[in-house]
Order: sequence, then C-alpha cells, then structure tokens
Amino acid sequence: MRTRRTRRVRAPGEPAASLPAKADPCHHCHEPIPRGLDVVREQGEQTLRFCCTGCRAVYAFIHAEGLESFYAKRSASEAERPRFDEADSAYAFEAYVRGDGEERELDVAIDGIHCASCVWLNEKVLLKTEGVRYARVNYATHVATIRWAADETDVGTIVARIRSTGYSPKPNVVSERSASRQSESRELLIRFGTAAFFASQLMMYTAALYAGYFEGISAATRRVFELLGLGLSAPVVFYSGGPFIRSALRGLRARRFDMDVLIAVGSVSAYVYSVAQLLRGREVYFDTAAMIVALVLLGRYIESVAKNKASRAMDLLAELLPAQATRLSGDRRELVAVSALQPGDRLLVKVGERVPLDGFVVKGETEVDVSHLTGESRPVHRECGAEVIGGSLNMVGVIEVEVSVVLADSKVSRIAKAVEEAQLHKPRLQRAADALVGVFVPAVLTLSVLTAVTLVALGEGPGEALLRAISVLVISCPCALGLATPLAVMVFSTRATAGGVLVRSGETIDALARVNRIVFDKTGTLTEGRPELLEVLADDSPASDAALSMAASLEVDSEHSIGRALVRGARERALPLWPHGGLKVAAGRGVEATVERDDGTFEVRVGSRGFVTEDARATRNDPHGSKPDPHGSKPDPHGSKPDPRESTLDPDWDQRAKVYEAGGDSVVWVAWGGRCRAGFVLRDTVRAEAPTALKALRARAQLEVLSGDDPATTQAVAARLGLSEATGGASPLDKAQRVRALQASGCSVMMVGDGINDAPALSEAAVGVSMGRGTEIAMETADVVIVRDDLSRLEELMRLASETRSVIWQNLFWALFYNVVAIPLAVVGILHPIVAAGAMAASSLLVVLNSLRIGSLAGSAWRV
Repeated sequence: MRTRRTRRVRAPGEPAASLPAKADPCHHCHEPIPRGLDVVREQGEQTLRFCCTGCRAVYAFIHAEGLESFYAKRSASEAERPRFDEADSAYAFEAYVRGDGEERELDVAIDGIHCASCVWLNEKVLLKTEGVRYARVNYATHVATIRWAADETDVGTIVARIRSTGYSPKPNVVSERSASRQSESRELLIRFGTAAFFASQLMMYTAALYAGYFEGISAATRRVFELLGLGLSAPVVFYSGGPFIRSALRGLRARRFDMDVLIAVGSVSAYVYSVAQLLRGREVYFDTAAMIVALVLLGRYIESVAKNKASRAMDLLAELLPAQATRLSGDRRELVAVSALQPGDRLLVKVGERVPLDGFVVKGETEVDVSHLTGESRPVHRECGAEVIGGSLNMVGVIEVEVSVVLADSKVSRIAKAVEEAQLHKPRLQRAADALVGVFVPAVLTLSVLTAVTLVALGEGPGEALLRAISVLVISCPCALGLATPLAVMVFSTRATAGGVLVRSGETIDALARVNRIVFDKTGTLTEGRPELLEVLADDSPASDAALSMAASLEVDSEHSIGRALVRGARERALPLWPHGGLKVAAGRGVEATVERDDGTFEVRVGSRGFVTEDARATRNDPHGSKPDPHGSKPDPHGSKPDPRESTLDPDWDQRAKVYEAGGDSVVWVAWGGRCRAGFVLRDTVRAEAPTALKALRARAQLEVLSGDDPATTQAVAARLGLSEATGGASPLDKAQRVRALQASGCSVMMVGDGINDAPALSEAAVGVSMGRGTEIAMETADVVIVRDDLSRLEELMRLASETRSVIWQNLFWALFYNVVAIPLAVVGILHPIVAAGAMAASSLLVVLNSLRIGSLAGSAWRV
C-alpha cells in the first residue's frame, strides 16, 4: 500500500514569509519604494507610485510641461547599461525557498546543462553536499529540485556548490525560464549560422584541396587553400564552439566529464594537429574540426526548439495567472504582486482581465471563461457568493473578488507544480540509464586515448591514429541515452495537461499502460455527482420540512454530494439550519450529531437504511425520544403497542424507496428520538459521456462498479451502462480490500473515484484516478486527476501512456544500439570524424523527434 506525504509548499514566484515582496519601483526615479510608504498620484485609471513627495512633484511638473519624452530617452540610455545579475546573490534564491520547518525546498534553473552527464554530475555534487536530502535535475527543463535540512546547510552553500562545478544557477521563475530558453535557442542559432557559413566556404576549398592530392596541385596553390582552411575554421572552432571549450575547461577544473569535453577535445585536437601539420607541410584536417562543431550545433539547436515546443503547454498554464492584481483597501486601489496576496484580500477584476487567484465573488456578477482550466467551452455565470478560479477570464461585468488561497495553493499553481514533479520523477529505466551515463564519458575518453596509442604502437601514422581517436570521441552519444526517457515523460505530461489530465509521476505512465482491471465508484464518477432532491417520504408536509431541516443541519459543512443536495433542498424551501455539535462520521454509512432546535436538543442520524434503523433501536429509550415532536408522530399514549417505526422503517416508505432504488435513485434516511422520520429520494443523472467512454475502456480492461450506495441503486446504474459486475453498500475499507484482493489475484487495478470514501482504495490501486470535481483528499491521494472532469479522457490517457511506454523503449534501444555499434566502427577506422559528428547529432535528433510523436494520433485536445 502506498502512502503519500503532503505538505504546503509555495509556488515558484511566491516570496518567502521572512522576506518582503518586491514592490514596484518609483515611477520617476526607479528607486525602490520604502516599505509602508504610500505616495501616489491618480492619472486617469492608472495609479502611479513614488518613493517620496519630491519625485511626485517633479513628475507632475514634467507631465504638465509636456516633457514625457524625458522618460523615453532615459529608458533608452538605461537599457545600454550593464544589468546587475540578481542570480549572483543568495538573497535572490531565498525568495523562492519553500517550507518553513526543519526541511526546505527550492527549484533552481541551471544554465549550461547540455547532456545527461551534466544532469548526473549536478545530482551527485548536490547529494554530496552536507545537509542535502534530495536532489533531482530534469534534463528536459534543466530545473533542479533540491531539498535540505535547514539546520545543516543554507541556500548560499547550495548555490555555491552548483557554481563550483562550472554551471550557472538562477531562480526558477517561469517567465524568466521561458525567456532563458528562447535566448538559448537564439544564441545556438547564431552560433550555428556562423559555423554553417564558414564551414560551407571551407568545404569548397577542402574539396579542391582533396582533388589536388589525387590529381596534382602546385605547392603554392595548396598552401593558399590550407591557409584559407586555417582562417575559415578558426571562428567555427573558437567562436561557434566557444561554449564547448569553456564548459570543458570548467569541467576539467572541477574534475567532471560530460559531452562538451568530448566535443571540445575532438574539435580542438583536430585544429591544433592541423596547425602543426601545416607548419610541417603535411595533410591538414581543418574541415574535420569545423564540421564537428557545425553538426553538433545543428543537433543542439533542433533539440532546443523541440524542448521549447514540449514546454510550451506548461508556460501557457503558468501565464494564466497575471503578475499583478488591483487590491482594494477601503477607498484606495493599489497594484500589488499576485505573490503578495493573502486570503481575505479584496480584488477588483475588470472586463477582459484574468482573475488573479481563486476566491469568491463579493460584488457584481459576470460570466467567466474557464476553458483553459476545466474544458468548459461556454462562459460560466458567476454572481455574489460564487467561486471563481484564478486564471479564468472575466468577460462581461466588473466584479470584486475575495481571495481564498495564497498563490501556492491556487488551482493553477498546484497543477503546474504537480506536472513539474511528474517530470522530475525518474522511472526505473531512467535511473539505470543515468547510472550508465555517469561512467560513459570517462570510459569514452579512455577508449579514445587507447585507440590512438595502440594504432601508433602498431605502426599506423599519427594522422590516422588521431582521426580514429577523434571519431571515437565525437561519435559517442550519452545525450541520446539521457534524453530517451525524460523527454518522452515531458512530452507525455504536457500532452496530458493540454488534454485536461494531471499525472503526478513519471512511473504512473508504465502503470497506466499495464492496467487490465478498472473499478469505478458510482456517485460523481459514473454519474454527474450533483444529485437533486426528488421527493421526501414522510407523513405530511410539516413532517417533511422538519426532517429536511434536521438532515441539512448535519450536512451543512459536508463535502459529500448527497449532503450538499440536502442542504440545497433545505435552502430552496427556506428552512432553518439548526446548530449542531459532536458530529461523528460513520464512513460509508452516514453521520450523527446533536442538533439544538428551539424546542429541544436531539440526537440525529442521517444515512443509509441500516444506519438509521440501528439508531432507532439504540435510542428507543433515549430521554429525548419521549419528548413530543410537533412535526412527527406522537408516542402511543397507551404504551400497549409500539409504533413500528420505533424499530423499523414504515413499510409503505420502505416499499416506495425500493422502487426508486431499483430505478437507479438513491434514498437517504433521517432518524431522531427513536424514530425514522423521513426518507429523501435523490436522483443523480448518468454522465452523458459515460456510455461511450465505458465502451472504449472495455477493449482495454475488465470493468466493475464498487459503490457505497444502496446495492439496488448501484445495480440499476451499472445495468443502464452495460456493466455486469456491480457491488453496492461497500464501506471505504471494503473498497480498499476489494482492490487489494484483485491485485493479489494478478490484476493491475485502476480505481476511479471522487470522494473521501474512495481515498483508501485510490491509494491501494496501481493507479488511482480522481475526477476533477472530487474532494481535496481524493485528489491528493490519486495518481491521476481528470481536471476537465470528462470520463472519456481516461481511455485517451491510457492510449497515450501505452504510446509513451513504447517510445521510451524505442529510444533506449536506439541509444544503446547506436553506441554499441558506432563506437567499434570508429575504432577500426570505418567512420571518418565528420561522418561520426553527423551520426552523433542524428542519434540525439532521432530520440527527440521520436518523443515528439507522442500524442500525434490523439485528438486535437491532446496536442500542444
């Protein structure tokens, strides 16, 4: 049985509790505004903030005299100044630390990661840092998640450790991370363009030079072509290939070996050896040095573009929340960072703006677009008291919203964080591949040196020995091995997120692909989960109202769909909701509490038939049972014959209830004072997409229904959906035991539910799935959350998981097969270094392009 520990963490971009949020700078001088100072100027609908009254007065003068061009000129000159890199300060990272107890956590974007060896090295260095408990680097996004003991180390030490290995750590801010990726792609494109231009010119002269070697060429002409090769290859090796060289030097100083070391050693060796050969008047290999760099840069650029595309869905999700919000403080409006908002803050949301954080409408009414969050295609009406989700677009009217959560707890932030954690979680195959990558580069370097030494010892010329050694260096490809799984997992998770499904772990992919048995809860899973009160089985109308008032009083704080239906019914009839105390929940059966009504205090039970009749038997002698009830049946004054409802249900009510249950409706009972007072008939419609979804799922797995509802009701709903296996009256423990028994028999079980009662079974299953409108505990326990609350997503998700697992196996097979075959070919001299460089780039590209195929056959909703 799996257990999952949950704790509150702040989202990327939310300041630490011990540090003030960064305020907007002064509108005039751009200096920071002192904490607590509020010097403002209203200009139209805009509120301008200043650091002092002097700056406000100067701004007023400039504005009055029409001299606003001063600010444009100043901005232009400021843009040319070197900007202080905030990431150089440990303080910049402190603002993004999560947790305030003994253990802290931080996401760090690491610049300079180019291959799987970089990932392996950073993880090893971090894990060897005293106090660090956990370190995982996502190769696809270059983001490290680090967890440490607060009393053993600090942020500054951790950041310094990353820098000591030659990498550049930065705070993991989504907008900055996206900009950093775009900047990296642009730089790669510029360097590749430069390399391609000079290398193409070089190859023309090299072709003429090679022809001259065979057909004859004058010494002067040969010398000119060789000098041209020297000049044309220099910018390729030392400018375009500069990042490889710098990274290799930093790595060697830190005693780390990655792909950049192989590329730098190969290209620089070819260049330096060619210079020596030029001085001695022998054959040169400038073309080899240049083409190695050009081809590797081409592969890196295409890989960068592919990663950006795969990450785009996550960027779009994060961009749903605005950076700033208009907060209302009395009659004052102020523009504040969303990360600084707290529950209870009141916000103004204008037409066309996005709701900054989850909350409730406290003034006005509107329609909001929630299509990006829930998949609801039509605008949703929201009025006072209605909940609004952060990121939803206000379309009609101006509203005021009271914030209910901090940024980290918003729905968008939680989805984004869960997706990132899923991408960080390494499947078993990837962990094995990472262990191999850790020794791969040193082994290749050793093999390259041995190749050269052995060939020279066997009488081969140094030129041939060098070419083979370089071929060994550049043809090896740990990148393909490192990319095989994380890129596929990243594409899967972004495709799933785009399709409205949240998958919490990379290992869930394999479990989804193996599922052969699916167990469904009924209410809220196969049905809409919004039952409506259809009828009250009671003596008369006053008794009906009294019973509903009592039952709703117990359920007023309930998250269960039936409890909510009873409360809605009571409010629609304007019935009083009485205070209650001592609430006890009998999981899967009902609730009981003491209700204080004007005419007395009553022990009340609401729940299943067995639960309330048990109450009737247990409370026949209850002192409250002797009290006359103005809306119920009076006790028999003669005491000669007890009312049958003192121990059982009224036979007429019971018969009518069974008819409803046989038709798929649910009946909930209420009892107090030793009597069952009424039954509530609730009708919950079957989901529109359920028949089609279940038909598709039957082709993949056996299906059954397991519900806490009445057995007759459960059977009726299952029969309506064509399911032959259905069990009702199951408690939470019954559900968990059923899942455990199925898995013990060899089944790989998926449990699909939405309520607190489903949490044990969700945790027990190989894959737990919660519907998007499910309770918090169900969604926290589940491995998969169907955010868009559409059951048809389940089969599409399983198909996507099967496709992803196949792609991972294909990627790993290709990466291993390529290296096992290609390196020996380089050793024996069959592959020239230029061909080797092209093959290495092609190997990584094949893995990238194969991963991008994931989801290409799925519906448009799954495409990024």
